[in-house]
Amino acid sequence: MKRKIISMILCVGLAAQSSFLCVKAEKLNVDVEPVVMEFKGKSTYSLSGKKANKVNENKTMGEMLLKGDLNQFDSANKSEFLVNDGMVSFCYEASSKKMKATDKKWHLVNDSSKKVDDISLDGKMNKGVAIVQSSPDNNTWTTRKVVTDFFNKKKSNKKLYTTTDIELDNGCYYRVVIAYTLGKEGKDSKVLFVDTTKTKTKKCMEVYSFYISNKNSGTENVLTTPRKELGSVVNTGKDNGYSQSNELDQDDPHFGWTLGTFTINGFTREATTEDNVFLKNVGDKITLWFTLKQDINKLNGDPMLKISEDKNGYDKHFQVGKTNFNHGTLIIQQTDFEGNKYEPIVYTDFLKANASVSADTKVQLFEEGDYELTLDYEIEKDRTVGHSYTNYKITFPFKIRNGNCMVYPFDLSTGSELSEKSIANEGFKLDMAKSRYLTIDVQKSIVKVDKDGYLTEDVRFNRPAKDNEEYKAEGIYTFTVKNQYSDADPVTKTIYVGNNEYYKALSKYGISVDELNEQIHLGHTLKKNGTLKDTDLEELN
Repeated sequence: MKRKIISMILCVGLAAQSSFLCVKAEKLNVDVEPVVMEFKGKSTYSLSGKKANKVNENKTMGEMLLKGDLNQFDSANKSEFLVNDGMVSFCYEASSKKMKATDKKWHLVNDSSKKVDDISLDGKMNKGVAIVQSSPDNNTWTTRKVVTDFFNKKKSNKKLYTTTDIELDNGCYYRVVIAYTLGKEGKDSKVLFVDTTKTKTKKCMEVYSFYISNKNSGTENVLTTPRKELGSVVNTGKDNGYSQSNELDQDDPHFGWTLGTFTINGFTREATTEDNVFLKNVGDKITLWFTLKQDINKLNGDPMLKISEDKNGYDKHFQVGKTNFNHGTLIIQQTDFEGNKYEPIVYTDFLKANASVSADTKVQLFEEGDYELTLDYEIEKDRTVGHSYTNYKITFPFKIRNGNCMVYPFDLSTGSELSEKSIANEGFKLDMAKSRYLTIDVQKSIVKVDKDGYLTEDVRFNRPAKDNEEYKAEGIYTFTVKNQYSDADPVTKTIYVGNNEYYKALSKYGISVDELNEQIHLGHTLKKNGTLKDTDLEELN
């Protein structure tokens, strides 16, 4: 199974010293300004800043950088960024000076806290914690990753988070929280030879908030036409890898209402030969949307019905192993023109993290290929005694095909594209422009001269053509191109290879072998350069 990376990558570097660097993009480095808070005494870490002293932003353990091909939206708002292309990374580079601070200065100490605000940690914070959260609306936050003992040297040079294309295509708010405790010994003090020196401590928290979106994010909105809604819901039973396919009856908690709708648009038209085949032309940006129609905590208006956290979810069909599917998992798999199935793209916690009620969420831009999609989710129903759980999926296949019916021959000696009835002395190469599903046949013939000087066209082969195939042997090459998904007429293209006067004349005047015969037998002389002497050029053309 091949792996195909189709999403933009976002990572956070973990550093124990300033020598650590994340993988850097060369185009732009941007500082992200934090809000820095200190909590004294027995106060707890609070994102709201309650009982905190806000201090100078320079009083941090390091520096947060965004690195990649991105720009600020405007100079007034320094925390909003637009991605032009490629990867973006945000890295935290710790100050080596502060990491090496002595006991007499403010230095890192172990913290036994197991919570930052309402975010639970897997264990003790120890020497700091890094938390990454994302939000589609800057209101509902999803915790993506938590790394405890963050400033431990053994934890350095680790990726903390990788974004999805869904986040960047729709625009996403991010919040990176760096929390830790600093200690500082007071003046030396002894009582009866007993060391009574006291250590002051303070809790510190750096909060970096910013917004990133993708500049090139497909069609404008879900209503852009032509468009088509896809998929229907089935009951898959429970804890079987979403493998069953049962119709909903009236006793089913999902009966009579829809969770949401998938819509595809940005294509030129739908094929007439097969369902769910969408044709695209140059410049088209085919986009899949999901519109959530329910409050996932009160499905169909029922406070006893909600999307459950599927902690041991797996998908048998896509061979996605057991993991925490959280609140719905979206899975997309592509199969290419050679039948290779790429590794599925998996978006966990899709309904909570990426979809808002009545908002239209862009899922992905699609290129030519065959696709399968499923949205797996679990519904929990509160009962008088206990809870019941049922698994469901919305699933459908679709295909994307180039709508053109063209191939492009290129001269092997010059590299330039050849137009209809051009001649290439040293041969040419065929480029299918990544249209992998066209039917292309090539016929090769040569010009033979009989004893009486009469020219005949002799066909030597007629067979399927290959992408990037080279044709160097002397002859006439005629390509016939068909698009099986389009009702457009087949396209033919003729290219000549050779350096004799016959091929030169055929190319020069754009005539057939029979027409060339006619001109020669009318008494016109054929020169070595392919020119017919005493022939009216305009008449032939």
